[in-house]
Amino acid sequence: MDIGIAGTGRMGTAIGRRLLEVGHEVRVWNRTVANAHDAREAGARWAPTLGELVNDSEVVITFLFDNAAVERVYLGADGLLTGRVEGRLFIDMSTVTPGTHARIAPALASRNAGFIECPVSGSIPTARSGTLVGFAGGEAREFARARALLGQLCRRVEHVGPLGAGARMKLAANLLLTVFWQALGESLLLVQASASDAARALDLLADSNIGAGILHMRAPEILAAMNGDASGAARRRRRGRCGLSRVLDRPAKGGGQRRSAACHGVVMAWR
Repeated sequence: MDIGIAGTGRMGTAIGRRLLEVGHEVRVWNRTVANAHDAREAGARWAPTLGELVNDSEVVITFLFDNAAVERVYLGADGLLTGRVEGRLFIDMSTVTPGTHARIAPALASRNAGFIECPVSGSIPTARSGTLVGFAGGEAREFARARALLGQLCRRVEHVGPLGAGARMKLAANLLLTVFWQALGESLLLVQASASDAARALDLLADSNIGAGILHMRAPEILAAMNGDASGAARRRRRGRCGLSRVLDRPAKGGGQRRSAACHGVVMAWR
């Protein structure tokens, strides 16, 4: 299948690699050409405009930064709608707010093109292995068209309701993660885990009844950040800031504030 991807950030590139590996032809577009380097090195072809990306693709996947980027890429003067969208299927996998697609879906439908949202829960490794979890929203018939392809990216993909339901489910998943990371920062404070003994504390917590696989996965980044190296975590550019910022500073004995290395490490690994 000929698949176009608009947005070659880390996740967009990861799903592009996955689709190449399972035998699809992949074309990519990105606002910043240099950021498509890794996808092109993996074998994806470059589309110089969004219109050309559409014209050469049967399905177009968008994986973009925020609401404004999604609206611009679909509805902008040089956006996807400048291409021959008729008969094609569009899947937006961006993490955006419900309602972002309110103008996009009708614009595509008026030209006989299909559209669904399908934000995902997962990471770069799960995207590369095709084991994401997808939350699809939109018309059931369009989800049926997309299901086989999404099944190559996700270990589980569910049609959770009409347009907007997928965004709500993804935000719900993110809310749970936010609370988890905040609680982890508090837990490390509670056990008074310094940078030197945090590895054991994290390992014990990960093996406790919480059983959080993500804690095993992110523990090296947390430890590195606690020791002053946030380079790996800094690449994970999150659009929002969670309540963990509130646990970065704690009253020290005798008054004043101190920055907790434990909480700082958790925050930097989450971002």
